[in-house]
Amino acid sequence: MHRAYLLVLALVVLLAPFDRALASRFITNTPDLPPNMNHTDPLPDGTGYHNPFGSHALFNWFGTTIDLVNILHRPFYTNSIRTPQGFDEVERFDTEMIGLSLVSGQPIPLVMNGPVQVMTFGKTGNTTGTFATEMLSMDLAGSTTLGLIQIRESPTLASRGQTTITDIGGGLFAIDSFFDVFTELSLDGGLTWVPQLNGPTQVLLDTPEPATVVLSLLGLAAVWAGRRRLAA
Repeated sequence: MHRAYLLVLALVVLLAPFDRALASRFITNTPDLPPNMNHTDPLPDGTGYHNPFGSHALFNWFGTTIDLVNILHRPFYTNSIRTPQGFDEVERFDTEMIGLSLVSGQPIPLVMNGPVQVMTFGKTGNTTGTFATEMLSMDLAGSTTLGLIQIRESPTLASRGQTTITDIGGGLFAIDSFFDVFTELSLDGGLTWVPQLNGPTQVLLDTPEPATVVLSLLGLAAVWAGRRRLAA
């Protein structure tokens, strides 16, 4: 059994980057960034950036535990502005983040909105390709039973990622994207900010698959280990 699970862990580590690249795929009719998520059009459930690995962001607000879970983060393509900066491009757009906040274990629905800025390195003049990215800023706010809650991208820690745009023919493009985001929380109108305890949060574009792959591998390991016990 011990050897079987060691093998599974090794497979998970080796396949994680490949799996992430395959799973985080969004099909659109434009190669422009952010990914075309026009909120006026019907979209499949779950479309957007989210974290399939568990807790999204965990905070300690002066003794109160606040855990953001089941978060879906979706940019609004209709309000985006793309500005070339030399070889790079800055995308400014509005976004919506929905999910739950667990306040000392009690679920509170969460809807937040605000602007985001992302730098895509080497994007100017290139329609397709693989580009390093960095979230330069994110300022989200929403009303809850706790009052105003605010989330921002860390002003001191770099939130980096990668985006790949592929022409798949027929006027369609596949966009694979992820970010590793450091966030901070405020419940007093922005006077005080506390950093997340489990950062950075990795968000993938439209992907529930990585957790499924890991569970499948663990299941195979259990079957293999069971067969070895029977054979013994």
